[in-house]
Amino acid sequence: MTSGKPAGAAEQVESLTERELDVVSLLAEGLSHKDIANRFVVAPSTIKKHLKNLYGKLDVQINDDALAHLVDVANGDARGVLNALELAV
Repeated sequence: MTSGKPAGAAEQVESLTERELDVVSLLAEGLSHKDIANRFVVAPSTIKKHLKNLYGKLDVQINDDALAHLVDVANGDARGVLNALELAV
């Protein structure tokens, strides 16, 4: 019996950079792209690039509304957001 997740899902999460994990953690806390960019002293487009890379590594496609819903459901838990993204594969 399989779990429904593609082989290597754990490896996909492990491939995320420290900055990508930081970004998803701050998203889980409810910060906007602009707020995260200000915290790291980068342009909001840099945060969008980190998220694009993260989605590519997890092989998911998600829009901002769906991500906002996942963040809301995760209630500040970055691991919860990552788990939800893995399930979206």
